[in-house]
Amino acid sequence: MAGEMLTPIPAASVIVLRDAPVEVLLLRRSDKSSFVPGAWVFPGGAIEANEEMRDAAVRETFEECGIALDPQRSCRPRAGSRRSAFRSDSTPGSSSPESRVTST
Repeated sequence: MAGEMLTPIPAASVIVLRDAPVEVLLLRRSDKSSFVPGAWVFPGGAIEANEEMRDAAVRETFEECGIALDPQRSCRPRAGSRRSAFRSDSTPGSSSPESRVTST
């Protein structure tokens, strides 16, 4: 593995925040995962062929934790950023027992 060239995989992640008090959504990866097993991560994953980053972020968030983000209600990203922000009135409702809402 040392010195091995890795091919980057385009991916999108979402940071889901809820205020009063501030909460951050993190998902715990399976201990059997080949990539960062057991790590706490933001929802996200690979961008599919011909898919925009924003659409991938919305899809991955729904697939992983059941939160439906509306890309039409997204916040404007900062100038020069490749990031987007979304607004959602959804409450986390996950089909995965690994999902948690963690207070900060």
